[in-house]
Amino acid sequence: MLKRDSVQLFLSVAVAAFVIVTMALLAAYAPLWIDRYLNPPTTPKGFATNPPKAMADFTLTDQNGKPFNFSELRGSPVLMFFGYTYCPDVCPVTMSDFRRVKVALGDKASHVKFVMVSFDGNRDTPEVIKRYVEAFDPTFIGLTGKPELVAKVSADYGAFANIMRIEGTQAEYQVAHSSFTYLIDQNGNWVMTYPVGVPTDNITKDVQKWLP
Repeated sequence: MLKRDSVQLFLSVAVAAFVIVTMALLAAYAPLWIDRYLNPPTTPKGFATNPPKAMADFTLTDQNGKPFNFSELRGSPVLMFFGYTYCPDVCPVTMSDFRRVKVALGDKASHVKFVMVSFDGNRDTPEVIKRYVEAFDPTFIGLTGKPELVAKVSADYGAFANIMRIEGTQAEYQVAHSSFTYLIDQNGNWVMTYPVGVPTDNITKDVQKWLP
């Protein structure tokens, strides 16, 4: 009899403990679950420049060593970002995304220009940036120039860079920089900005809005 009472007592305590733990978990996590249900995660997207901003023309040096006026691209939507060829992460990802967007555009891709502007004009000579951009696609445009000139151009887009000398690495220096991609419409207006991580499908859909 005593043994059966002990078992019943043990079961009662176990059930009570289970209920207490369950209620505690519900109290702690139910708000998070409800919020997740009511506000499901959204796919990251670009954000619009409202109203679109007419951008000033600028002249840099292209991958063939010739002066290049950005206004030469008028008539075509442009995807552009600022980076450098020695970049270990963001820049090759962005260039790969450019390639995916171009492939997704299919026959319309010839109407779009893809541009990389180097923050690192001291190392990114025309020859260097030519090898870099054309490794991703031979039609991509690489622009370079004196860092102070590029800094002036990039400031119009809110882009920036900072030279960092890091001890213990083989690199002479690294360039910490912003990592946005900018969509410029066929009239030279800045219309969209994309943080790193925006799916290329979303970028492609936006670009298509400015195609003939």
